[in-house]
Parts: sequence; structure tokens; C-alpha cells
Amino acid sequence: MRFSDNPVVKKFLARYQQIPSGDRNYLPFEAIALAADVEPAYLLGEILLAMSEFSVASVKVIGINRHPEVMKKTVERALEDEGFREREMVHSMLGALPQKSGSIFIGKFFGSKAEAPDESSVPEKFEDDVDVIFPDITQMQERVQPMRQKLLETRK
Repeated sequence: MRFSDNPVVKKFLARYQQIPSGDRNYLPFEAIALAADVEPAYLLGEILLAMSEFSVASVKVIGINRHPEVMKKTVERALEDEGFREREMVHSMLGALPQKSGSIFIGKFFGSKAEAPDESSVPEKFEDDVDVIFPDITQMQERVQPMRQKLLETRK
């Protein structure tokens, strides 16, 4: 919430900072909200949104941080006799196996000869912005909702 641009949140936090640190643990947020002349129900919504965004960001950090270890274990398992699923996953990820929905990020390097890039063409720029790679959950919900609605309408 400290990074929020919302004026209501800023107003609440300004009042919160005025409270002695020993009292903060004993006062309910509703009391502080009322003292800051902020609607507690609105503030609760902002708190829940902040918690959701924090949770999403935490999961991104965990996933990005542990991905090399997971990949290493996947490859180790793929080298075992029973690791046929892991081998298939690694081959699919690297584009050595055909994809049902088209190739993925490395697929262009191992894809068919028809997909080979021209030397004269401009190389594709890969996205390195974490917020674009892992968009905000509310944005994803807004994008997915029309698709869900369409599926519900076709099932009638």
C-alpha cells in the first residue's frame, strides 16, 4: 500500500504514521480509517487489492528464483530411464517436438526449415519486462472474461 497513488490510501497512511508504533498493533484499521476520515469499506478493498498484488509479485519472485533449480531437476530426471515425460517436456520446450498450438520461445531455432529466418530480416526482439511476461491478475481477468462468457453462451 505504501506504493499506492490512491489519495485515500495516502490519507490513511499519513494518519497511521502519526500513531505511536506501540499503539498500532492494538488499534483496528477501522479506527484509524475513521480518524483519517476514510471509508473503512473502501480502504478494506484497497488493502485486499494490495495484498493480491503483493501475493502475485511474491509468486513471480519465487518462480523466477527457483526456475534454474527446477529445470536442473527436470533434466536430471529426464536422463533416468523412467523420465520419458521429462524428456518429452524438454524436447517440446526446445522446439524439437511439434507443438499443437505452435512453437514456443525457443521453437524458432529448432523449427522447420520454412521458418528459418532471413539474414536480411531484423531479428525478433524478446520481451524482458517481468510485468509484461507476468501481467497483473486483474488485467488477465479482464482479458479472459469475454472468452469465458462466450464459452458459457455456447453451452446453452
